[in-house]
Amino acid sequence: MDYNQSDQHTCEPSSSISSSSTFTSSTSSLVTSTSSSSTGSGISSSTVSSNENDTREKIQHHLKYNKTEYIILDNPNSNNKKSSVCWRSFGFPAKRDINGVPQKIKNFVSCKNCFTTYSYASNSTTFLNKHNCLSSDRKPNSTLSSSYNTSSSQTLITTYGQPKTVRLPDSHSKDMKDLLVRWICKDMRPFATVDDDGFRKIAQRCVSIGAQYGNIDINQILRSSSTISSHIHELADTERARLKNLLSLATKNGSLCLCPDLWTDSNRQCSYLGITASFVDDEYHLHNIDLCCHPFPNELEKALSRFEIFDLHGITFVSDRGANFLKALKRFQAYSCAAHRLNNIVKRCFFVNEKSKKQDDLEENVFTNDDELEEDIEALIDVTALSDIPRKALHVLQNIIECKKLVKYVKKSGINPEIKEYGGVSLKQSINVRWLSFINLLESIDRSFFSIRKVLANKKKTFAIEREVVQGLIRLLLPFKELLTKLQTSKTPSIHLVLIGIGSLRTTLSSFDMLLEYEKKNKIYFQEENLDSLDINSSNSIQEDEGLRFFRLRLSHLMEEMFSFEPIHYASNMLHPKYRHLKKTSSHDKNNCKYFIRQMMKLVIDQEKSSSTFSLHSSTNHDGESCPKKRKYFGEEYETGNVSDEYDMDDDELERYLCKRLDLTNLSDNPLDFWKNNKIEFPVLAKVACQIFSVPATSACVERSFSSAGNIVTKRDENGQLINNLVQIGAGEGKSITLGVTAAILALLGFDVHCACYSKYLSEKNYRELLLLFDSLGVAEYIRYGTINKLYEDMINRNGNVCQMVEVLISHNSNEVSKSSEPDAGAKILLIDEVDALLNKNFYGNVYTPSARLRDSSITSLVDFIWNQRILILNINEVKDSDEYKACCNRFPNWEPLILEALKDLINDVNIYTTLEYVVKEDKIVYKEQDDIA
Repeated sequence: MDYNQSDQHTCEPSSSISSSSTFTSSTSSLVTSTSSSSTGSGISSSTVSSNENDTREKIQHHLKYNKTEYIILDNPNSNNKKSSVCWRSFGFPAKRDINGVPQKIKNFVSCKNCFTTYSYASNSTTFLNKHNCLSSDRKPNSTLSSSYNTSSSQTLITTYGQPKTVRLPDSHSKDMKDLLVRWICKDMRPFATVDDDGFRKIAQRCVSIGAQYGNIDINQILRSSSTISSHIHELADTERARLKNLLSLATKNGSLCLCPDLWTDSNRQCSYLGITASFVDDEYHLHNIDLCCHPFPNELEKALSRFEIFDLHGITFVSDRGANFLKALKRFQAYSCAAHRLNNIVKRCFFVNEKSKKQDDLEENVFTNDDELEEDIEALIDVTALSDIPRKALHVLQNIIECKKLVKYVKKSGINPEIKEYGGVSLKQSINVRWLSFINLLESIDRSFFSIRKVLANKKKTFAIEREVVQGLIRLLLPFKELLTKLQTSKTPSIHLVLIGIGSLRTTLSSFDMLLEYEKKNKIYFQEENLDSLDINSSNSIQEDEGLRFFRLRLSHLMEEMFSFEPIHYASNMLHPKYRHLKKTSSHDKNNCKYFIRQMMKLVIDQEKSSSTFSLHSSTNHDGESCPKKRKYFGEEYETGNVSDEYDMDDDELERYLCKRLDLTNLSDNPLDFWKNNKIEFPVLAKVACQIFSVPATSACVERSFSSAGNIVTKRDENGQLINNLVQIGAGEGKSITLGVTAAILALLGFDVHCACYSKYLSEKNYRELLLLFDSLGVAEYIRYGTINKLYEDMINRNGNVCQMVEVLISHNSNEVSKSSEPDAGAKILLIDEVDALLNKNFYGNVYTPSARLRDSSITSLVDFIWNQRILILNINEVKDSDEYKACCNRFPNWEPLILEALKDLINDVNIYTTLEYVVKEDKIVYKEQDDIA
């Protein structure tokens, strides 16, 4: 086949342009190239430019017939829910370099299905969306004509509320883009703001109002910030009133489940109680609603009283295993969050309890322990001590630590963009409070392994990570990721997934063959994840690493010991029409499950009887008088009639349901659909199903509400109160100028002003920029800029250089050093720039310790002796017997205690120097000295 023969694609007239390097704003960005080069400027950050030999036809040919060298890379933004649909089928063509790393070819996009290639010069995806591979999967959208006929009848008013699709002129589209960009840049708004559903609804409403009333002043539509702020409380009260009716009905039906949790914001360090409600309504729809996020202490009952929920005994709770919730919910029906338990199992598997000073690197932890680990379970679990872990398993732990160090270095050095340029993805950090973050960290390293290695090689750095270990950990943890992802759903019931998921997980971990079999069964799922580690074709030749085998068996053991099923887990499966016969469950568990369901059915029947009795007792006749009591007769209290108090006919509903023949192929995954359609045949069981399926498997919903709360409780939110002695000025709001002007005013008033900053560079830069102002006012001598350390040094050395005095005192046994005394200045004022950086754990509470450096040949000889004998692991007595030590003591006869203390540090440093992290700057190993490096 001639690779110069191109597929036929017809473009609209407006998109037919030449391949010149200049494009007008009205020209579409997608062109079918007719020349041998493409010189349009694209948005791709590819590292390989399209040369004169790269044409659309040649690239298309190579993608079809040279797949080992040419591939199609996914658009990194394709997973964004607001991204264009075309990116599901399109990507960027790339060619592998000599190291096998794919390099994007600029200014082209290719279809993943048919390999059709287009020139791509800007952001427009109009013609990509018209591609055949996309249009065949979609129904054609009908659009309303935008033409206006002057002879036609008047537009109906009903059309004002119906948005229509029109082709706007390119000039209007460009003007709108310019306005949005200027707004985002000027007001410092996130780019994602324009994708918000709320923003687009407001914009659409404004357009509709304008279509009805004409070109009106926008201030007549949009209100001020103070008006919106005050209206929040009114709208919130309206919504709470609406929710009261829903929650009241759910409480009455016993289908209300609450998920409480505690959260502390990082700004005020204030604790909050969050509560999310889950319930099933009369239409058998599952709802999840965030009820509140109250500052703590605020009792649970008090927080719920705003919704008129007072009796908690008919409510089900789902929470973590924190001691506070275990105690508070002891009196009520409460279940543990399955996701928290799984997360704790994974953390416990890779966490070592035994403390060891020499192995703090391992203890710092692969994972950080928390108070949610069950105290009553800990005694039952054999926690392996660090000294008992096999060497191969320690090697796996060391690789995990190196992975976390690598991600930390990449984040701090800001080289993620470079990794992405070489075809990798951004490395993900592992966050203790996020369940899937550790697995995401490993996946990001695996996907970018060669790109990371190339970027670090350019910087002359290496990393001690074995890819086989990383891939083995991903293989081991991916079943957990899939299960956790499924359990966190809030749109459909999830409680029934616990029994199925945990059972499958235990089976998968039982042997390495089962783990490989799990990969084969979930091949499609993993291909969507695009993991390099899962080579299904070569899985038969994979041998299990001894270290990874240790952790697989440990995970399997912890799964058995730490996870136990509740009756509701079995009942949810029995009431799910697809799993009702509880396959792979013992007869004992099935009988207990039936008993549990029958008890719930009895409660429903009793509640209906009490309601009908209450209705009967409270009824009146048509005249408004109480109905006369029916006369009792002998033996009435022993009659049963058609209803049995113990063996009600509704009891048979469970057996009739279990024996009912069902067409499994037409059953929905959502069990509520079945009970909605069969509530007449099984009225009592349907109500029990609503109660059970209203209970979520996890408390992920309340965790998500805390993420939203974190965006509300920010550093700028001070409840209208100015915090004493702290003034916050945001980035770009003139912070340095404000500090300099304040310093100048205070200096004019006679104060001695010190402006301190954590960074020497920023301090010197700000001082140079403001020096002209200080000189013109004649206050430069009263204003000093510097770091906190420089401020301390000036204070300590006010009457002489202390470090120099110490050196002279030790070297010459003399304390005669020239002293200089500065006259007392006026009252001193300290102004701190970037105070948020100074008040963190790296600065706040630390001690400034100046040091004096002694230089002498006897000291050099002693240091060389200790270094050369490091293999022998000398102790302090052996060093004291050496000639070098004796010579050093003779040189400084009155300072042997000082030499002895320094000697202890030297011996310790020699023994542990291989475990220390080096600080590299400009390809040189440097040493940290206070908040700077030397």
